[in-house]
Amino acid sequence: MPGAGLSAAEDAVRLAAGGPPSWVAGRLASRTGRSRAGLELATRAWRWGGAAALAVLEEAWTPDEEALARAAARLAGAWEDGERPELSRSGACWTVAGAEAQLRLGEDGRWWPYRRTGGVWSPAGPADRDPATALTMATADAERED
Repeated sequence: MPGAGLSAAEDAVRLAAGGPPSWVAGRLASRTGRSRAGLELATRAWRWGGAAALAVLEEAWTPDEEALARAAARLAGAWEDGERPELSRSGACWTVAGAEAQLRLGEDGRWWPYRRTGGVWSPAGPADRDPATALTMATADAERED
């Protein structure tokens, strides 16, 4: 059954991701306490990775020391010496200095690419176990549409 195991808010995003008529999307947004722009952002995340991608968009978390150590190791090994971009971390988000790109670490250890567009961080592609691959998605010149 579609939507089984999802919260009402997750199911509304799932339904909106299917491209319903505008009036239906408006009702879904209002029933979940989201603006239309908020619902569009949530559906973008959903299209890239379902409930897991939506959680990365909406649920802030701070990795524990063990998860941070694993993340640091993944980041250190993802680029050749001297090629790693300068990253600053806040919680589970690593933002590239001087760029409109960000990596978000999901609780499952996958890296999600984000791009800052119009002042808002937006999902820019599917998750990847390799942070360099995810960052490539976030820094790609062409706007990606699912």
